Amino acid sequence: MENKIASLEYRIARLEYLLANEKKFKKPRKWDKKHCLSKTCDEMGFSEKASCRPYKNCY
Repeated sequence: MENKIASLEYRIARLEYLLANEKKFKKPRKWDKKHCLSKTCDEMGFSEKASCRPYKNCY
């Protein structure tokens, strides 16, 4: 039980860190921020929406 609590605390701390630091993700993105902000969500395909997730919430 303590192991699960420690795991959840770690996950919460990690999410708080990511949100506090402008959603910096470790994995590289195909599309940059400029491209993502230049298109509407309706104009984007699935891969663009996924790649632009740190900059826009199209889902």
